[in-house]
Amino acid sequence: MERDLAIVIEDETALAIMYERILSRVGYRVLMASEGTGGLDLLQAYTPRLIMMDMLLPNINGKDLIDYVVRQPRLKETFILVASSAKEYASALDSVQNGQFFIKPILPRQVMEIAERLFED
Repeated sequence: MERDLAIVIEDETALAIMYERILSRVGYRVLMASEGTGGLDLLQAYTPRLIMMDMLLPNINGKDLIDYVVRQPRLKETFILVASSAKEYASALDSVQNGQFFIKPILPRQVMEIAERLFED
């Protein structure tokens, strides 16, 4: 696991930039994807400490990405932070060892608190 790596998978550009800035400020190296296929490519190539993602993504949705993460033993300890307007997907994290679901809008302070806690662990 790359303890200083975060992957952001978000199709709303302004939110993706906000998440990237917050995570970078905490100390993470951030890789970004604006749709599910790019997110899957990153998850296949890297083992991040944190995944920050939406559920409603172009091409491959967040549920399918979470299912992929759950099937990968190397991603078992990766924390998944979901910020989505689709509250019906909250149960998608039930199979995840480490995760938290927020209904959008998520406050920058909330992202920072979680990111700092994980970075210090």
